[in-house]
Amino acid sequence: MAFAANQFLDGQWTTRTVNVNDVLKHYDEQDNANLTAAPDIQTVPTLGLLSQTVIKSPLAHWILPARLRHLDLNDVAFIGESFIQIKELRQDGHLWDVAIKYEFGQRIRNACVVGSLKESKNPTSGRRDSADSHSTAHDSKDGDADGDIDMDSSPVSPENRTQLPPQMIFLQLVNLTTVLLFLEQDKDGEWVFFTSTRYKVDRDGMETHQPGTHLAVDPSSRFLAIGTREEKFAVLRLTSRKDLEKQHARWQDLEPIKQEAWHEVPGTIHKMEFLYPAADDEDHIILLVLAVYKGRTRMLVYEWAAGTDIHKSILRSSEKGHKLAEIHHIPLILVPLKVKSSFILISEQSIAVCKDLLVGQPTWDEIETDTDEPTSLHHGLGNPLWTAWTRPPRSTGYFVESHDCIYISREDGLIKCLEIHSDDEIIKAELNIGILQTNCGTALASLEYIHPRSGDTSGDYLIAGGDSGLGAAYLIKARKPPVFQQHIPNWSPASDFVTTSLYQDSDVAEPIVSRRKQEKIRFEPDQIYACIGKGSNGAILEYRQGVEARVSLDTDFVDSIQNVWVLNPLDSAGDDVVSVFLLSCGGRSAVLHLYVDAKSDVAVKERGEGFDLRYPTITAGLYEECYIQVTTNSIVFTDKCILEGDELLGIFYEGALLGHGSHILNAVIWEDAVLFTITCMEDEFLLSAKPTTSASLTAEDHNVFSLAIRTLAKMPSHITCLATCCIGEKPHVIALASTEDATTVVLQPLDEHSSLVVKFPIEDISHGGTDLGVFLSIAATSNVYYGAIRLVCGTSNGFVAMIEIDMTALKCISLTHDRIGLTTANVQKYSILNQEPHQDSTYFANCDSKLFVIQIKDLEVRGPNKRMPYSSRMIHRVYLTDERDLHYVQPEINSLARFSGRFLQDSVLLVTGSILTIAGLAKHPTAVPRRIPIDGSPSRLLYSQHLRALVVAADVQSQSTLLFIDPETGEDISQPWDGTSDSERDFISGLGRDERIFRLLEWTITKSDNDKPYFIVLCTSGGRLIVVSLSREGTPSRIRYWKQYSFKSEDPIYSVTSFADGLIYCAGSTLYYDYLDVETKGFKPAARHKLQSPAINLIIEGDGRIYVLTSTHSVEILDLKPSKDEFIHTHGDEVTRPALHHRLLHSSISNGVIMPKSSEEPDQAIVHLVSDKHCSLTGLWSVTNTKANTLETVFVAELPKSIMKLRYARSRPLWDPTWENSTASPFMAMPPNSAEYPEVLGLSVDGTVSHFTVLDERAWRFLRFLINLVLQSPAFCPFREVVPYVGEELTEHLAPKTVPKIMMHIDGEILRSVLNNQALESLLQVYNSDEAWSNVLKMFRECLKDMMPQCEDLPAEPIEELIYKAYLILDLFLRPTL
Repeated sequence: MAFAANQFLDGQWTTRTVNVNDVLKHYDEQDNANLTAAPDIQTVPTLGLLSQTVIKSPLAHWILPARLRHLDLNDVAFIGESFIQIKELRQDGHLWDVAIKYEFGQRIRNACVVGSLKESKNPTSGRRDSADSHSTAHDSKDGDADGDIDMDSSPVSPENRTQLPPQMIFLQLVNLTTVLLFLEQDKDGEWVFFTSTRYKVDRDGMETHQPGTHLAVDPSSRFLAIGTREEKFAVLRLTSRKDLEKQHARWQDLEPIKQEAWHEVPGTIHKMEFLYPAADDEDHIILLVLAVYKGRTRMLVYEWAAGTDIHKSILRSSEKGHKLAEIHHIPLILVPLKVKSSFILISEQSIAVCKDLLVGQPTWDEIETDTDEPTSLHHGLGNPLWTAWTRPPRSTGYFVESHDCIYISREDGLIKCLEIHSDDEIIKAELNIGILQTNCGTALASLEYIHPRSGDTSGDYLIAGGDSGLGAAYLIKARKPPVFQQHIPNWSPASDFVTTSLYQDSDVAEPIVSRRKQEKIRFEPDQIYACIGKGSNGAILEYRQGVEARVSLDTDFVDSIQNVWVLNPLDSAGDDVVSVFLLSCGGRSAVLHLYVDAKSDVAVKERGEGFDLRYPTITAGLYEECYIQVTTNSIVFTDKCILEGDELLGIFYEGALLGHGSHILNAVIWEDAVLFTITCMEDEFLLSAKPTTSASLTAEDHNVFSLAIRTLAKMPSHITCLATCCIGEKPHVIALASTEDATTVVLQPLDEHSSLVVKFPIEDISHGGTDLGVFLSIAATSNVYYGAIRLVCGTSNGFVAMIEIDMTALKCISLTHDRIGLTTANVQKYSILNQEPHQDSTYFANCDSKLFVIQIKDLEVRGPNKRMPYSSRMIHRVYLTDERDLHYVQPEINSLARFSGRFLQDSVLLVTGSILTIAGLAKHPTAVPRRIPIDGSPSRLLYSQHLRALVVAADVQSQSTLLFIDPETGEDISQPWDGTSDSERDFISGLGRDERIFRLLEWTITKSDNDKPYFIVLCTSGGRLIVVSLSREGTPSRIRYWKQYSFKSEDPIYSVTSFADGLIYCAGSTLYYDYLDVETKGFKPAARHKLQSPAINLIIEGDGRIYVLTSTHSVEILDLKPSKDEFIHTHGDEVTRPALHHRLLHSSISNGVIMPKSSEEPDQAIVHLVSDKHCSLTGLWSVTNTKANTLETVFVAELPKSIMKLRYARSRPLWDPTWENSTASPFMAMPPNSAEYPEVLGLSVDGTVSHFTVLDERAWRFLRFLINLVLQSPAFCPFREVVPYVGEELTEHLAPKTVPKIMMHIDGEILRSVLNNQALESLLQVYNSDEAWSNVLKMFRECLKDMMPQCEDLPAEPIEELIYKAYLILDLFLRPTL
């Protein structure tokens, strides 16, 4: 086919006939040429995101008193959105941790307590349908009213099953599941949660109605009401306690719900509570529902008899209900009263009692509260609101049917007590109890506190959960103001956080270059600080993770103390002596007695009868009714004998007296035997001193008591430390000796002369070239898993080494080490004199004047081929806290000893110089934050490396200001200055206004090599941009600061960053670049760019590329022209997002993990982490060389909370393997997020800190396979909607898929549960021979092989070996971040 075409040839247009094929061929050749010349289009890699929670928020929405273990144990449940924590009120007036549970997989929507305490006390008093008198769920929520509680509980269940607790907790999850929880003890005696029942609301469309928005239990715990947000509620008949006990005794899953009946309600359900029936009509059930319909609130009353069918018998007493007056229209609180089936409605403007609701038209008694002015803790503009109520427990002698008592709390801390009587004037008294120094939220509870020694100090123990800062517990006694007891942890709301990383606020974090800086931070993990709270509760919080030790007593001794031992008092000491302290003080010893009088007042007095105080003590112990003391020159059995001089120090060896030693070097005690070492003629000998066979420690005739001294062995070299251990059934003394070429372990039986020797060459001790130093302390334990002994040793170079010795082959089978500091590490056992066998794998370590707890857990992998034992160890630093000083500075701890007596159970005695401190030690590691009060609302935070100070933007009494805080002492060292008048002011020019500071920035201008002015730049909601100059002045040093430059915009300035000699900032929705003119000393405009929405975060790289995060349109990338007069758009996100924050990670992929930028690879592509208000964290990848360069989504993570801020930190603890540049696993060259590269951390508004790791495809594929494996297991995901797959569907479901992008997210909390519970064996069903599960094991091998390509023989290894390696990989990815 041909056609005519016009062509321009030789300067003129001509017409010629052209063939179609020729034309197409010409354009094909042109397109091919263009494709050849075009640059390659960058492909989007396959990346995943691993998220895990580092610090969990303690914010509790409900505080519920509940007897969850025993009638005599005063427990209380703290319940938040994702956790339940049980604490116990002990005799010391403090709340102590019992158990905590997080693994619900769903948000908790509501909670309540069920169970009748009276029925638990009197189990034989049967009733129809669990009918009981008024002890209750209302009492369970708000304090029990039963009073005198005896030891009798439920009947003992058969088959040795533990009894059901008196009460249990119902949780309503957002996925329509109702969970029943109670506590049981495990094999080690620890209290753990037992999840018995998972009841699901099974009605179509209920997700949109949000069942569980309201939850109520009737006073006798026979019925549970579950209310939706609107239109529907259900009444559930609960199973009687007698039937539950039968199910429990038979090891059946409890079925607490017998019957379910749904009812329709017109409008929105606002409140729902059961009312109390008349005292003589216990079977009368009354449910009150407040419903809002067509703008009016109505009271709907439902009544029925307890023994009837709830499908037919539940009737509404009035079809339309009773309208509430306008003043009560939307009540804040509904309180059922125990008299006359009445209740209290608390509204914003009134408090009123409603009575006679069941007999006709209700009547109201108003309570006047207008005289209560707002307190200093009030934040809002209007009047403070009432937030919560609680019913205090009352003894039977006081509380009868005609009385009731209610505490109500207001958001600004005001507490009132309402006394209710059954006469016509129901409210007999309205008392102002006082003002709590905390903002009260919806969580409030009251417990009964009875002092064990003095009734004068008993009363109501009121617990208030903080709303915008710390909560608190107070003791309320009659006619006295509240007495503060302790703080309730809370670090929400959190608005900003920062780390002390050198590049914590850099646009792109880079590896450390300076050798001097490398040495400085080598053994200093970054600290993390956050802005929390509001008003007078505002503070800066330092996040710390470890074991809490609460200081209860400090006493100062005269001399400096080197070591200390805590001994139980003898029977002859008297009831007022609770402990004896033996101190080693340089050249002497001293003895102190701890006394407690009838009012629990504590006193420490010096008494030393029976001890040898002339010499320093080496060790001490108690056996039967005798103290044993070993000093450098004597051995003392108190009140029995003292052995010293030649009689003690003589060396008889091989039948001859070799000579005498000068003093005792090392010593340990085993029961009544003392083992010690002495040097004689340059040789070291091990001796024992033990009472003779005829001697008795309890003998009254001291003349018949004598000690036998024996030389057990000659040591191969200098002994550095001793320990005792029972090997087999024989007690042994274990000695460590060090020489230049080896370390020797000597195992010496106490009743034999022959010893066993194990040598370690120095190259074995020097792990990978690491010099561990000399072993100076040792603790030994028999390891039943290995058939070996375990030695935990402290070294002179700050390491803790763990050695496993096979006693059959007499060789080392394992040697690992962890650095905990730089100076000598001293190790000792946590257990006391073999009294706590379950604690044999727990140790104390003291190094760099810090205290650590080391926990070693013996585990094993079980499979069809064999059992593989292995050990897992965890190290936690101990942090001291003091309720009297919230920013308590950690003391330098020299030594410690544990209490073993009943009075100070779980306490330790710590030595700091000459000061002795008694502290209660928590059983489990947790967040132990340090709080620095600032008396204002902090909003932005910056850590200045230049100033070594925290820079805080705060609102103090509605005035904006800057504060400079010393992070070590917590002191405010700021000094605002007027540069014009050269005088101190309250605020610098431009601040002190009612406006927010949006951003803080460090800015250094390089004028010359010696002239680099340093500034702090801030921008405000009032459109001000202020450049602040600073200097350190005075002694002690203070930071003087003043305004250097400033300018004003008509729009708020949301963000600012520095570029060369100028600033880039966003005012309104416009981006500006202004540069500093040195000559005029002012800023001049250079470029501007209109954005679609305000830029809330700006990041800039050195080449002029600007990363802009806007509030509603995600990320936009701009280039600033070399002329610096124009912004050019280069990339943009195709998806609009309500963004919150943005960080960059450069794509240096190493062993499964994305690392930040490396200076050796400047052209790396970038992963953008973008958080938004929809609780998502999205990874974006810059795609270039396309017609429209975009940011492509590579992964999306749906998180429980929105991430407000993202920061970098090198926060791994010192014992993390990356600090030593050694590998954490023999299968991977570099662990995730090494010390050379920072971690990525995120902060949520409730104070939660999360950790994020970007994974490459092979790491994501392996971890995603494990996640899929867990999510199809109903046993492992009891609270999730799980569909178990079979056959080919199983393998298809388990195969990792990259679409949708939400599949690229790996939930580390799920993997942590797998690791902690050692669940891989059961998840993989290694004993299942089914073909589908054989294919699952094949997939597992393939995924594991991709993770460890260097292990060529991996496919042939037994499944136990593969599972063991999988646990090592999980432990690598999930190891502690703080």
